[in-house]
Amino acid sequence: MRSDAEKKHPDDLTYIQEQDKYEGYIIEAAVSRSRSEQGKWMGHFRATKEDAATLYGSVANLQDTDGLARDKAVDIAKAKIDETTAGQE
Repeated sequence: MRSDAEKKHPDDLTYIQEQDKYEGYIIEAAVSRSRSEQGKWMGHFRATKEDAATLYGSVANLQDTDGLARDKAVDIAKAKIDETTAGQE
């Protein structure tokens, strides 16, 4: 049986806020070590905006460094925001 420490999920991550807003959204990103591939990292994001649903997700492609995983998470968050806001102008 897994211990509580092994049951962690993205809500237990420490998110770091990006300095600038993107299309009115505040983007926060976090990283975690891969459990399946030693030395690899997974990025996670959440994007919040007043009066809008929170967008969140995890990057499926593992990265070689925590910095690359974080950057990829921010890039994907921006793409999701673009999808969400397309046609709302």
